[in-house]
Amino acid sequence: MDRIGDRLLREGRIDDAQLTDALRRQRAEGGYLGQHLLESGSLDRPELYGALARQWELALRDLVREPPQPGFATDGEIVETAALGWVACGPGASRALVVATTVRPGPDLLDEVAERYPGWRLELVACTQRDLDHVAAAARRRSVRGSGAGSWRGPVARPVGSVRPAGPALMAALAAAVLLLVPVGVVAVLAAAMSLLFLLATLALVTSAVRAALRRRPGGATSDALLPVYSVLVRLAGGSRAAGRAMANLAALDYPAAKLDVLLLVAEDDVATQAGIRRAAPPDWVRVVPIAGDRFARRELAHDDGLALAHGRYVVAYAEDEVPAPDQLRSAVAAFEGDLDEQLDPHLPDTDGRPPLGVLDVQHRLWRHRRTLLTGLAEVDGALLLDDTAATTPGADVRRTERTSVHAHLPLLRRLGGWAVLGTDLPGSVRVATLASSSTRSRELGADDWLTARATTYTAALGGARAGRGALTVFLPYAVALLALAALALRDGLGAPGAGAAVLAVATGLGLAVLAAVGLTARRHGLATAARALLLPVHWTMQSAAAWAAVVQVARRRSAGRPASP
Repeated sequence: MDRIGDRLLREGRIDDAQLTDALRRQRAEGGYLGQHLLESGSLDRPELYGALARQWELALRDLVREPPQPGFATDGEIVETAALGWVACGPGASRALVVATTVRPGPDLLDEVAERYPGWRLELVACTQRDLDHVAAAARRRSVRGSGAGSWRGPVARPVGSVRPAGPALMAALAAAVLLLVPVGVVAVLAAAMSLLFLLATLALVTSAVRAALRRRPGGATSDALLPVYSVLVRLAGGSRAAGRAMANLAALDYPAAKLDVLLLVAEDDVATQAGIRRAAPPDWVRVVPIAGDRFARRELAHDDGLALAHGRYVVAYAEDEVPAPDQLRSAVAAFEGDLDEQLDPHLPDTDGRPPLGVLDVQHRLWRHRRTLLTGLAEVDGALLLDDTAATTPGADVRRTERTSVHAHLPLLRRLGGWAVLGTDLPGSVRVATLASSSTRSRELGADDWLTARATTYTAALGGARAGRGALTVFLPYAVALLALAALALRDGLGAPGAGAAVLAVATGLGLAVLAAVGLTARRHGLATAARALLLPVHWTMQSAAAWAAVVQVARRRSAGRPASP
């Protein structure tokens, strides 16, 4: 059988220079030759699929004008087989089962069809990938409407009210006043106990962070030809401006276009945004997926609809204004596949029994406007594995409500149930890790926003969520130890039994944390960023304020008879 490039050249659809350039890009990046010809503008989609149909000696079927026969295949079957590259259209004029395919006919395809539809004589026709996606998206919408799953009832972290700095400051003043009235000996014992807990928690934290840094292998450059297809979902609204911004952000990704599978998720009645996308003239590796309005309103449901049509080995979702680090996808591939290499390495016995890496959460979510001290200190916390959720919008936890910049192994995420599960405790058979990368959003982070975000995270942790648990073990005793030591100093009680040990424990814990943070941050971000670690004692005081604000919030909810978390 002729190669598709030779056929297109012979038919005059492309010239020698266009074929040579596409072959060069295929050798460098991998993928299909036809995909490279589409991306370069050498031919359009009807020309490519028409040539493929002629090469395969099949008729070309327009699935938009001639959709599959209603009632022959269930909507679930259409979605599942479309992910494999084909769909059963129903009996044709010759009484044979008509199967539209985007993949080359061969034994594997015939076996897949025969397994689902045994006993049928087959009539194969070719179709375009966009037509197949259109049919699958329509089937997905029908199935969710029929099941009544138009609104999502999954777990959402209950946000706390806005936390202003004056609130924690008043709490600290009241606690200090109480400690000034308690006998000095009792305060000294409290200071010693809390300081010891703080020291032990900090030692565990530093040990885990250092071990993780030593285990992390520097990934070598991966050949573009060996990179897997990566699916990127963007839920888009806001007309031409939002469409142009999203396309610019996607174009900045340092990943071979032939290996990108980008899905723009748009409400099916959002005419302005759909028109804006058309004006932005997206490249061929971008697909537009219309989403039913009730599902588009819930981010997780819109992402799940996109997940059903994604083709990659790995998948990530970005907000429309989210700007990931250009090498973020490459870094995620290195982390996922480096973990697989470690699992297979006989010289690393400590990986025995360790579950495979299934989810990567980007370490830093920063804000695109001026770079504040708070966003800079997030990198220090991240180096110590404390920054579980990073910066978020006021009153919302980015991990549990948006779940953008969270990378996942695509087949695994489908099996687990989709995007909603990323906000819950995943099964023990799935490991979640932090990806040393950043994504920026177009917001600034003020002190009120920061305190609210951290308090929301710690409220969810007190209610059973995984994120933030380790931080609570450090920050809750740290605040009590500081207040108790301050009360002893004011009462001239630092000479009381246990007071000296308490001071030594706090100083040792902070010293270890600062040294570890400087070393680990410098390794990842350079000395200029590492210098911020010197402010860690002050930053941890703020973290402690957020942690105790969360404790108060949980206590209020329980006293009112409401659950601390969903």
